Amino acid sequence: MTDVGANAKMNEFCCIMGLCNLKHIGESIEDRHNKIDYYHSKIDNVPGIKYLQISDEQTCNYAYFTILVEDEYPLSRNGLYDTLKAKDIYSRKYFYPLTSDQACFKNKYKKLNLEVARDLSSKVLALPIFEGIEYSDIDRITAIIKAGEKA
Repeated sequence: MTDVGANAKMNEFCCIMGLCNLKHIGESIEDRHNKIDYYHSKIDNVPGIKYLQISDEQTCNYAYFTILVEDEYPLSRNGLYDTLKAKDIYSRKYFYPLTSDQACFKNKYKKLNLEVARDLSSKVLALPIFEGIEYSDIDRITAIIKAGEKA
């Protein structure tokens, strides 16, 4: 029997690079944490833009910064994605399409009641976050988000 699966093995070079970078992981996480806090301060009051709140009891690696583009925002998630892309800012449609809706499953799961997940997958956008992103870059990205206008 043949089924759809994933190959999650890491090659040797990626493993070596990961091991070399482990000594810097704390600094990297702290840098991302600071940058995400800065993102928060810039978009806290933008109507229709929400983000995940991390509590003090949670441990986070700050690998991604995702926002939820709700209906009251002037643009759809795709509209904001296109606007950012037109300005050479590359975001990512996060968890889109749902894994269950991938072509490789040949609509096997289309009839499942996943409407909440499908709705959310059409509204989540991952904004640029990486060690070394400049605060001025975040200012530029958040100014575009605040404007809420098509490119």
